[in-house]
Amino acid sequence: MQLLKLLATTALVLTNSLTTAAPIDSVNSEGIQAGTDDAPMCGYVRITPYDGFIVGFFATATCEPIFHGKEASVYSMDRDPCGCRFYATEQDCKSRVNVPTVFGPTWNESPFTGTKPKYVFCEKV
Repeated sequence: MQLLKLLATTALVLTNSLTTAAPIDSVNSEGIQAGTDDAPMCGYVRITPYDGFIVGFFATATCEPIFHGKEASVYSMDRDPCGCRFYATEQDCKSRVNVPTVFGPTWNESPFTGTKPKYVFCEKV
C-alpha cells in the first residue's frame, strides 16, 4: 500500500513538473510548437522528402544547425515576418555568404536544389 502511494505521488509530481516546464504559445496544424515572441517560429524542414519527422527553425538571428549535422531536403516557410537563409556549412553561415533569402509565409513545401543545407539563419524582417 505504501509503495502504491509513493508511486502515485511521484507520478503526480512528475506530471505537474512536465506540464508547467515551458510555456507553449501555439501549435500549428502540423503539430509544431511555435516559439516565443522574442524568437518566432519561421517554418520547418524535412530531412527526407516524405519523412513524418519535421524540424522547426526560429528567428534567432544566429547560425543554427538544422538537425545534428543532417542535410535538409525540403522546407516550408509558415510564418511572417521571417527571412531565412540556408547554408551547406557552418563557416558559410557565420560568414553570411550571399545566398537567396526566403521570406514567409509560402504555405507549401519546396525542395532544396543543389547542395542540401545543414545550417539556417533566420531573422525577423
